[in-house]
Amino acid sequence: LTTVSKQSHTNGNTNATTPGPTTEPKAIIKKTQTKIRQLSPEIKLRKEPKKIVWDVFEFVFTFSLLTSEAKVPPTGDYTPDDECSSFKFKLRFRSKLLHEILNRFAVTLRRIRSSSNENGKFIMCPPDCTPAMKHVRRDESFVPPVERKDTCRSLVRLSVPIFVPRDDAAAREAAKVVVRGAFATAISTGEFDGF
Repeated sequence: LTTVSKQSHTNGNTNATTPGPTTEPKAIIKKTQTKIRQLSPEIKLRKEPKKIVWDVFEFVFTFSLLTSEAKVPPTGDYTPDDECSSFKFKLRFRSKLLHEILNRFAVTLRRIRSSSNENGKFIMCPPDCTPAMKHVRRDESFVPPVERKDTCRSLVRLSVPIFVPRDDAAAREAAKVVVRGAFATAISTGEFDGF
């Protein structure tokens, strides 16, 4: 900042007067602070992250299960427990093998908790996330190997309840990849061995 000398002529005498060195800078600072206060609500609004509204997304997929004839799970639609009319009806569609598989898969899903990409979080798995059976059918086209003629293949459909951002199709597709990948990893690392 520079100051400009002013000259005043009084009684023929010339006196150079210079304003105080802090008068003009103070005015500029005060004016700047006023502008900042006026703009600060808008600045805060721009920096505040967009709030995500989460919806439950039931991701349904199918996997194949090889078992012996004796361990083939019951075929048909699997009715949720709260919709079963009696305990006897529940037993018609229960498989200890599938129950153990779903329990181990649930542990794998709960480890995910949440995942993010360049667009932010796109999936959340609640602490009580538990896959549910939907349907089982026998794969009649399967031809067992000669050395294991009693092997059967069942096609198992299950659903996984997860949370994704509302109305975000890309997040749903990304979440599907994560869930499938978690299931494939659990198989490859032997988490389903020993049944």
